[in-house]
Amino acid sequence: MIVKLTPWETRNLGVPSSAEFMIEPKDSWADIAQEIAAHSEVYQVMHIPCGNTDVLLHAQDAGFRMIETNLRISRKLKGAVEMPRIYQRFEPFLSCTIATEAETQMVLDVIRSGEMFTTDKVARDPAFGQAAAGNRYACWTKDVLEQGADLLIIRYKDEPVAFDICAKPDPATANAFLGGVLPAHKDKGLGFAPIFMITKYAAQNGYRKIVTGVSSNNLPILKLHALFDYQVEEMSYCLTKHL
Repeated sequence: MIVKLTPWETRNLGVPSSAEFMIEPKDSWADIAQEIAAHSEVYQVMHIPCGNTDVLLHAQDAGFRMIETNLRISRKLKGAVEMPRIYQRFEPFLSCTIATEAETQMVLDVIRSGEMFTTDKVARDPAFGQAAAGNRYACWTKDVLEQGADLLIIRYKDEPVAFDICAKPDPATANAFLGGVLPAHKDKGLGFAPIFMITKYAAQNGYRKIVTGVSSNNLPILKLHALFDYQVEEMSYCLTKHL
């Protein structure tokens, strides 16, 4: 087990203290129970590899509650990125550019509003909700951009309709950190556009692989990624506890 204190969640969520427990496949509850019980952070998050039923069951007896399953998905980037036939009529009208300063602020404001990301562990937690999730994602996004990630503005017929954030964990791997359709365009059938554009962008910039994370609470986005040949690499249960 790896224990990580997360003091940045005080800024993000307003909690006075927080910690994450990263459970490993070989861990048993008997081995880690005493250490977990010694923690008194008011917000605790536990990630358990799928299949470690021993820790999953005992953690719930200890007050942790299952809130989502996290899926790490990826795609190898070989050759051209092709648009699925169902969306090919849109392709000639799609483009992307690196965000200007004004566009960056617009994206941060939209994220902070809480309108976009409504399915993750924070948005679905009664102790937090969508407004808290929006603030957390906005703060996190600002950090990632300051670390050198690219913010892409996706345009359809020259109108900004979506965004993508491409982080760079290593020279061979692009990380689709966050993206989505802007609220004003959410009902126009463009949910595929951010996935296609960031995958294409990563391939054109020489990355050999692109990775991202999806919550089990958001099945439609998982299905869209499957259309673009993303595959599941690993899954973990996510549980939370409030003291």
